[in-house]
Amino acid sequence: MITYDHKSSSRLWDVKTRQPLGEPFVCHSSEQAKAKFAQAREWDANVAFGENEINTLGAIELTKQARELLEEGKTEEAKAKFAKARKLDAKVVFGDEGL
Repeated sequence: MITYDHKSSSRLWDVKTRQPLGEPFVCHSSEQAKAKFAQAREWDANVAFGENEINTLGAIELTKQARELLEEGKTEEAKAKFAKARKLDAKVVFGDEGL
């Protein structure tokens, strides 16, 4: 299983033992996410990750970047990041209400 927190870090868990698999991580691209999923498969060959999980990680990271841009007053750039994030996984994107 994979979990995410509000700081856009993720952690892989062994569902059977309920123990973490490795340290928390942040993926800045889908390539990094794919590498982490490959690592998880080395720990447990039954682990299956698909494009949905990779898109979710990407959306979380883009949302984080968008929020940082908002804090810097770069509203138009933030809007573009939020839009990209929503295309990947709209369920994890928030903070762009009213922009």
